[in-house]
Amino acid sequence: MSLPRVFVREQISSDQERVALDPEQLHHLVRVLRLADGEQIELVDPAAAVYLAEISPATRQAAGASVRLLRRLDRAEDAPVRLAPFIELWQGYPKGSKLEEIIQKSVELGVDLIRPVLTERSVARPEPEQALKKAGRWQRISQMAASQSGRPRIPEVAVPQTLNQALQQLSPTETPGLVQFVPWEDAAPQLHLASWLSPDRLARAQHIRFVIGPEGGLGGGEIGRLTAAGFQPVSLGKNILRTETAGPAVLAMLNYGQQLAEERISLG
Repeated sequence: MSLPRVFVREQISSDQERVALDPEQLHHLVRVLRLADGEQIELVDPAAAVYLAEISPATRQAAGASVRLLRRLDRAEDAPVRLAPFIELWQGYPKGSKLEEIIQKSVELGVDLIRPVLTERSVARPEPEQALKKAGRWQRISQMAASQSGRPRIPEVAVPQTLNQALQQLSPTETPGLVQFVPWEDAAPQLHLASWLSPDRLARAQHIRFVIGPEGGLGGGEIGRLTAAGFQPVSLGKNILRTETAGPAVLAMLNYGQQLAEERISLG
């Protein structure tokens, strides 16, 4: 069974005896997980170094709560390097609390950056101040999901912007190893993601960027602009998926394809 993982703000050194926790982390470990004295957790510092720590009586002190540091874990024999491209999801801004669910599931499935984008058919359109407040909550959800799923880093959730703004920020020069696609219900059936993004192509990929539309999907003009920017329209099959389902479904396919690519590399 994997140990609970906590992300801390301070840089940890191996000669430290204790590492401080913030109140929210203390509450989660002691009140939610109900960890007892002597039980162990993993700590991850800003440099993504992983340490083993232990709950002690001092952990339960609301003021100055801390855990006892045991040893560093992320040596080569403890944490083998996993070949994986950087994965970026542009998520069409959905209604209600759907984005929170999308963030949680996408982080668990391996996304590295989530960029909420306002599209022609986005119904919800937050004001700038409201978006900044929500971005803080989205980042906390990302941190909790990264902790739960054992991620070495906390994926970023960007502040919402329009699709045109996001496209304007793309580099005009072609990036080696970049793969871009957009699932679209009108894409040619033979361009199914599972076949288009073959294990060989995935093995060469260093950065994967894909776009999911909001509840009403993406308009033809938006698909045209994405295609002009290098995004390949692909099919996810005959069933039309909800916006909160599509992103995690793509990530699950990428995880499976990544496994096949790694097996091919290992077999030579």
